[in-house]
Amino acid sequence: MFDITSFAATVDVVPHLSHVASLVHIGAAGFDPGVTPSMDGPLANPSQKVVSWIVTVVLISFVAVIAIGALVWGIGSLSKTPAAKTAGLVGILIGVGGAVVAGAGSTIVYMATSWNLLEPVTSSVGL
Repeated sequence: MFDITSFAATVDVVPHLSHVASLVHIGAAGFDPGVTPSMDGPLANPSQKVVSWIVTVVLISFVAVIAIGALVWGIGSLSKTPAAKTAGLVGILIGVGGAVVAGAGSTIVYMATSWNLLEPVTSSVGL
């Protein structure tokens, strides 16, 4: 028969993330270097255009990879060649994964630089 008290005792032995994080002291928490980004510099607008063109070319390339992978997968299925089917499927998966990462690149950078993931932990332990 299942005993809930023995289960609770084993769960309390495992260290929780908040306990582990409370042992880590973050020295730069709350430090403001006094630097603010400025987007009105002489190369700000041209650099944004170059980056947007690069992202566009990368997305178009990944769509081409998806199309070629689908073509190889279809030919492999019709010719009963398992290696071609696998290569086509891998090409499709690489194309979809790359397109998702390339399309969400700006969001990934924004999340990585703006979210303070340790804030709930540091505020709960008083750091």
